Amino acid sequence: MLPDGLFGYQLMAGTDYALGDRLGLGVKLRYGDAFGDFSDGGNPWKPLRGHASTVGPGTSGGDLPVHYEIRANNLGMWGISVGLKYFWQ
Repeated sequence: MLPDGLFGYQLMAGTDYALGDRLGLGVKLRYGDAFGDFSDGGNPWKPLRGHASTVGPGTSGGDLPVHYEIRANNLGMWGISVGLKYFWQ
C-alpha cells in the first residue's frame, strides 16, 4: 500500500496596492517544499490478471517477477498569484 502523504511547509508573502477608493491589486508569492522524497519502497507488481506478472527468461530457468518503483524527487514549488479586488461597501 502506498503512503498518501508527506510532511512539508510553505512560505507566503504578499502585498496589496490601492488603485482607487474601491479597487485594489494584490500580489502573493508562495514557496512550498516537502521534508522528504516520495517513494513506494520497490513493491512487487500487483497483477491485474489471473497470473503473476513476469518477464523472462530468468537466471534459474524460470521467469523473473516484475518489480516497479514509484518515486518523486524535488517536490518544491514556486507560485505567484495576482488578484484584482473590488470593495462595494
